[in-house]
Amino acid sequence: MRWKAVNVDKLDAALGAVLLEALAADRLPWMDLGLCQEYPDIEFFPPRAGGSSAKAYAVCEACLVRRECAAWAYTRSDVHGIWGGTSPQSRAKARMAGLDVDELLAAVDNRRAARQTAA
Repeated sequence: MRWKAVNVDKLDAALGAVLLEALAADRLPWMDLGLCQEYPDIEFFPPRAGGSSAKAYAVCEACLVRRECAAWAYTRSDVHGIWGGTSPQSRAKARMAGLDVDELLAAVDNRRAARQTAA
């Protein structure tokens, strides 16, 4: 059998679209209050290679339901994309370290602040 090359960026975009469709069917009340709803052009489901999530993180930092959003994604290991200003990698590391959502958000904020200070 011959394997066909897969465009990972297209696959990530497709997964994000499927996730959004599933969420539309089972929306939680806080989801309609997310600041991300006002920024449809910002990439909250970035490709794994390349691209920047900086704008998504900035929107999340100012969002009133950031904690609810991060908590929702934190409890699901299969969620792709930026949720509550957290990446899938940061959520996985926090789960493995036994951190709760508030500790995860504090760690993410501290790392971002340190990067900004260094720049």
